Formats: sequence, structure tokens, C-alpha cells
Amino acid sequence: MKIQLKHKILSGFTNFTKNNQNNKKRKQSTINTNKITKILAMATILSVATFMPTLNQLSYAFPHSSLVIQNQGNFNPIRMVVGHSDEPTFAVSPGVHSGKHNLELSLTDQETLLPLTGASLKADMFYFNSWTNFDTATSVNDADEKKLNQNIGQIFGNPGFYTVREIQSEGIYGYRIYGTIDYFGVASVPIDTTIFCSSFDGNPTTKFNSVGWTGGFGCTPKADTITFPTIVLPTI
Repeated sequence: MKIQLKHKILSGFTNFTKNNQNNKKRKQSTINTNKITKILAMATILSVATFMPTLNQLSYAFPHSSLVIQNQGNFNPIRMVVGHSDEPTFAVSPGVHSGKHNLELSLTDQETLLPLTGASLKADMFYFNSWTNFDTATSVNDADEKKLNQNIGQIFGNPGFYTVREIQSEGIYGYRIYGTIDYFGVASVPIDTTIFCSSFDGNPTTKFNSVGWTGGFGCTPKADTITFPTIVLPTI
């Protein structure tokens, strides 16, 4: 009986020791997991903090015009950026340059830099073929050529970016952009604004611009302005 009692005591002590060790291992495992989780969380925060300035720099890196649509109570300020693709622009010249410089537009939440998709936008497009014609114009309706009610389509696979295709000639280009911006399904923000390119020869081209625009995108010269030595290139 004494021997059996000793065996029971020893067995109970052994089981207690094993359970105690297992509990310690589980606690240590939980502590290690928590540490790893905290480290990963910190790494994520640091990576976002490092990346955000880069996004911010990208937003202002290209030569476009920028407009901030101010908060009206139910949305953050919205940044609209407008310009031409593949700047600087040059006029079409057969066999030399395609003249393909689309109207391009981007929409972002200024606070978070998140892109705004689903906007319903149109453009009235105005073209003056000379500075003299632009200078004497009293309205955008005096433009040498106009295209009205052009759809500004979303660029597939590039959220927040919109475009209208263009092949440009030498001259001065302006756009009235109007419609509504979808603010993440929370608000439908109306927009109606006009912006013209910045003259390549120093003459002012801002008289038809709406209030609030900053920066600028270039007007379109002939491609032979960048030839060296000077070459007279074919035009259409």
C-alpha cells in the first residue's frame, strides 16, 4: 500500500510539473506572438509614414494646374489637377511628332490622397490659333474652334484619373470642366470651372480662368521650336 501511495504521489507531481511547464510555454508563446504583432504593426505604421510623403510629392510633380474644392461640411477638400498628357506639348508634324496630348484630369481627397472614382464630368474645349485672336476675344465663345459636351472618361486601371483624347495643333487651349464628383458615395459635389494653358511665349492667357487655379500647363508650339539646327518641319 505504501509503495502504491508513493507511485500515486510521484505520478501526480510529475503531471503537475508537466502541466506547469506547458502553461509556461503557452504563456511564452502568447507573449512572443504579441511582440511579433506589435513589431509588425509598428513596421506598417513606419512604412506608411515613409510612403505618404512620396505620394504627396507625386501629386505635385508634373506641370499641371491645380484647384482645391473646399470642404462644404460633408466632405474633405478635393484636389483637381488638370493638364495635358506627355508634356511638354508640341503640335502634330507628320513623320516627326504625333501631337497626341490628351486632356487629363485627376481627382483626389486632399487629406488622405485617396483617388475619387465615379465622377460624371464633361468638357467644353476651346482653341485659339494665335495670340492675337485670343487677346481680342471677349469670351471663350470667340474661340477659333470649339468642341462642346465632350465626355471626360475614366482611365481603366488608373483610379481617380480621367481623360479626353486629343491630337493638337499649334495654339492656345482651354477647357470648361463641369459635372459632379462622387465623394465616396457620401456626397455628390458639383463642379463648373474653366482653365486655359499657360502661354509658351510669355503672353498672359489667364483672363478666362476661374478663380482658385494654381500652377499651369503649357500651350502648344510647333515641334520645330526644339530642332537644332533649325529645321522647318511639315505641318497639317
